[in-house]
Amino acid sequence: MSRLLKLDMHVHTSFSHDGTASPRSVVERAREIGLDGIAITDHNTQKGVREAVEAGRELDVIVIPGVEVSCREGHVLVYGCQDFPFHGGQGVSELLEDVERLGLLAAPAHPFDLYRSGMGWKALLFDFHAVETVNAHSPLPRAVVAPLARRLHASELGGSDAHRLRSVGRGLTVVREGREILEEVRRWSKAMGKFDIFDLLPRLNPFPRSGGR
Repeated sequence: MSRLLKLDMHVHTSFSHDGTASPRSVVERAREIGLDGIAITDHNTQKGVREAVEAGRELDVIVIPGVEVSCREGHVLVYGCQDFPFHGGQGVSELLEDVERLGLLAAPAHPFDLYRSGMGWKALLFDFHAVETVNAHSPLPRAVVAPLARRLHASELGGSDAHRLRSVGRGLTVVREGREILEEVRRWSKAMGKFDIFDLLPRLNPFPRSGGR
């Protein structure tokens, strides 16, 4: 029986306009809290991916290269490539053509969080491989989002949407270990985690940070 891996599939670094932690530090944090891996999904850039991948090799942490792309219809997470050919403001159909051509994996990010450019039920118009049903940066519970994944016959992803170190690991994707992690995600994955209110309201956080700013 395959071992189950715990992955945080939505992590930002200081290369995002609103991120605070270096790529290496988020990999170190993942190892510190016992994660098997993370995906680097900065906003519309992959400049931090290489540093994270190198740190992952050194620290024995799986690092999945990714990006959170701002499309006209909403935000989309793309995984599996360090130099994905995207540009700001493109449509989801155009994006998914490149995803399919390159054999990558794509999922709508926080799809029902309309305040953060979720695309809602419009996601049904596209052939997504997975849906982010748990996002620790969004108050919407998995039960609200999971029906979208079921209607798309898509896998479920969980991610922290961390923008600072203390939030890494608050949302997780559980997947079976395999030679190709993203292929295993396509076959089966489980999302888990909960809303991290202190990530949204850091000034009200009574607990000391472990890092970040």
